[in-house]
Amino acid sequence: MSSTGPTGPSVLAVVHGDDALRGSVSRRRDRTAASQERVDSLENDIDAFETGRGGLDAIADAALNRADANTARIAELQTRSLLYDAQLSPNRRCRCCVADSGGRRVVLERFGPWHALSPSQPGRGLAPSNN
Repeated sequence: MSSTGPTGPSVLAVVHGDDALRGSVSRRRDRTAASQERVDSLENDIDAFETGRGGLDAIADAALNRADANTARIAELQTRSLLYDAQLSPNRRCRCCVADSGGRRVVLERFGPWHALSPSQPGRGLAPSNN
């Protein structure tokens, strides 16, 4: 089309302007859609992080619970070991190391294998013996 003719230059300018406006609106919509996609993606990343963090918290709690259980088990095994030592060699423990509780010997404190039973001085071990 030329600037002369039935449409005239003003009509061409308006049509061209409308196309430009439509293109501008279309580009803005595209940018808005792209921005919204980025926002959605970031929100999904945040949700995934928070979910993952919750998962990590659960893993950490489980690890702490296992550590507590292991600590309790170690203490139990150490006590059993001390009881076993006391039963094998009661003459190597002083009276403060072993007490009787309900018919069972319970180790209250372990001073070492060099403590000998001292009937004359309960609660105190003798010097290291050759036993």
